[in-house]
Amino acid sequence: MKQLRAELWTKWRALVSEQSQSGQTVSAFCRDRGLRDSLFCDWKKQIHDGEATKFVEVKVKESSEQRKPVAESCPRVGPQESPDKRGRKS
Repeated sequence: MKQLRAELWTKWRALVSEQSQSGQTVSAFCRDRGLRDSLFCDWKKQIHDGEATKFVEVKVKESSEQRKPVAESCPRVGPQESPDKRGRKS
């Protein structure tokens, strides 16, 4: 059963690829090959949706040292001079 399903996917993936590279409309492509437009479109959608939803799980490895809060890891900066009303520094 799984083999049949895999063969169908391979067949339809090839047909969808061939149609997109042919420059023909779906109707013309299907007519030339004796395929039903609706069946072709169903497979095209299944293939597109199936390929779009493939994800790879990523595991993030924790660092051996604990992360320090940002405020502690940045060097201290002294108070800045504030400009007066005319934009000059005091």
